[in-house]
Amino acid sequence: MTYTNKITITEVVHLANTSKTTVSFYLNGKMEKMSKKIRQRIEQESTL
Repeated sequence: MTYTNKITITEVVHLANTSKTTVSFYLNGKMEKMSKKIRQRIEQESTL
């Protein structure tokens, strides 16, 4: 089995304390669907 250092959507959801839908919107560039504060939390947690 191969392991990678990639972070999953589920991990970002838990770390950023948001929903899978919100993280999906972020990944698909639908930034108008969320506040700046949420965007910043997702960005911070997804770059670990």
